Amino acid sequence: MMILSSHIENVGYADTWKDVRVLLMSYSNMKPLSKDSHTHLANWVKRGGIIVYSGRDDDPYQNVQEWWNQNGMHYTAPSQHLFSLMDIPEKAEEGEYKYGKGKVFVLRHDPKEYVLKKGGDKQFVDIVEKAYGKLQLKNSFYLERGPYTLVAVLDENVVNDGPFMIKGDYIDLFSPELTYYSETSILPGAQGFFFDLKKIDKKRPQIIAAASGMEQISCTNAEGKSVGYMARKITAPVNAISRRLLWLTFENSPDGINVQIKK
Repeated sequence: MMILSSHIENVGYADTWKDVRVLLMSYSNMKPLSKDSHTHLANWVKRGGIIVYSGRDDDPYQNVQEWWNQNGMHYTAPSQHLFSLMDIPEKAEEGEYKYGKGKVFVLRHDPKEYVLKKGGDKQFVDIVEKAYGKLQLKNSFYLERGPYTLVAVLDENVVNDGPFMIKGDYIDLFSPELTYYSETSILPGAQGFFFDLKKIDKKRPQIIAAASGMEQISCTNAEGKSVGYMARKITAPVNAISRRLLWLTFENSPDGINVQIKK
């Protein structure tokens, strides 16, 4: 199960709610584009979802001419429309409300207030833990997207101030030398951007990363038949990082460089 903070435009897709128990929500900045999103949100709560809503709903953009105050709508803030769908008072005070199998926690603080002073987020964290269960606090963010791995380590967390360790088969995309690591650490205050070699098709040669553009890429076997993708024509200095990974360096040229790698 997880806690979700997502774009409201996605709430109509079933996959958005997969394994989600708690939704962190606010209209103190962006506003909903239509009332239809609120129907999906209310139905999700009714089925057992939990919303933690943070906001004073008093910024000037709550009062612009929009769908929540036109064409028969009388609301002074879009959250009031959402609350009305869940049988919650439109101008709900701070507290806990039940709807169907789910709940809504209303906090009358804008999210920015949680970081303006030390300990300002305590109430928010306590409510999230009440809604979700025991939280594991970390000093790092970790994200995977396809073969790419991103890590950011904060230097402000008193619970855990150590480095973040990764183990596996990685190319460091922040390194000018595109360094290979089977294990490395990212220190507090630093970020890491890595290519995960475990996520690629190892049955064919391919270029993992390069500092220049590539054209006319091909790979041929001993008979000259195309079998995949690789650079071709002219040999350049190669460093064998491992039995299956090569690091190639050469002087680049605006006219192009032809490169050939032979087994």
